[in-house]
Amino acid sequence: MDMLPANKLKIHELTRHASFGDGKNNNKKSSSDQFVVVDLKATCWNRDDNKYGVSQEIIEFSSVLVDAATGHPMSSTFHEYVIPTEHHELSEFCKNYNGIKQEDVQRGNGAVTLSEALQLHEAWIQENNNGRGGGGGGGGGSGSGSGLDVNSSAAVVVVTWGNWDCRTMLKQECLRKDLRIP
Repeated sequence: MDMLPANKLKIHELTRHASFGDGKNNNKKSSSDQFVVVDLKATCWNRDDNKYGVSQEIIEFSSVLVDAATGHPMSSTFHEYVIPTEHHELSEFCKNYNGIKQEDVQRGNGAVTLSEALQLHEAWIQENNNGRGGGGGGGGGSGSGSGLDVNSSAAVVVVTWGNWDCRTMLKQECLRKDLRIP
């Protein structure tokens, strides 16, 4: 096997063990031939800030469609800055660590609430899953192109680099804010 860059290794491992379609070689592409790779960034503090026990909040929600066969990103992306509603001010550590400015997460500059970001992300997935392409997530979302099968209604596969993004951060914040967990 050729060596894959580290950023494609997990996707390759997942696709190598996955089974797509009905087992017939009919060259029909299903939506599970693509992954939605999700990356979240959240509020954070330096150890010296005495913020132990303070709940983090998602402040950036990004996704990209990836072709499962090649591991290459497809043309459609999603990106939203998210307004922190419990701890409005980002720490200096957080701004430096994440590269996000305070003004990025303010309503007047296009940031949305987590609830709105989840709705926009779901609409972006539906748009791409239905093959309409062209837009990238309504509202402040960015992106273009589709890449997903126009005839497919199957669910997309969500991939993250670890449990933190979806199983820890997103789940805990949704529970705390009484939002539907996607």
